[in-house]
Amino acid sequence: MQQTASHSGELNGRGTPDISQFLDFAFYDWVWYQENAGLGEHHLGCWLGPSYDVGSQMSFWVLTKTGHVMSRVTVQHVTKLESRTDANQARFNEFTEVITSKFHDNWGFLGDDKPEPTKIKVHRQI
Repeated sequence: MQQTASHSGELNGRGTPDISQFLDFAFYDWVWYQENAGLGEHHLGCWLGPSYDVGSQMSFWVLTKTGHVMSRVTVQHVTKLESRTDANQARFNEFTEVITSKFHDNWGFLGDDKPEPTKIKVHRQI
């Protein structure tokens, strides 16, 4: 995480974490992302957090419909207006069904359909 040195208050030049990448997104927000350097169609995904060591400074981890986690820089919110359309509601439902079946329904969803991290079970194949 990047830090910014500050002499304000009692910081005396110490670094403060740069949280700008967390200001626009919350964990598991619905997002649109693009592949191929931002060319082509938008794909639906879920925002997982900044990808500090991969890609450019403002790149993010995105959960794709296939269950893969990818680092992408072309990430935008699904707007409230977009989220209300029947077509996108169907896409959200399909995405959730695919991810739920892929991860064996062990997400422990909260009331707002975001996974509760303490209830996620990780399955490893050896």
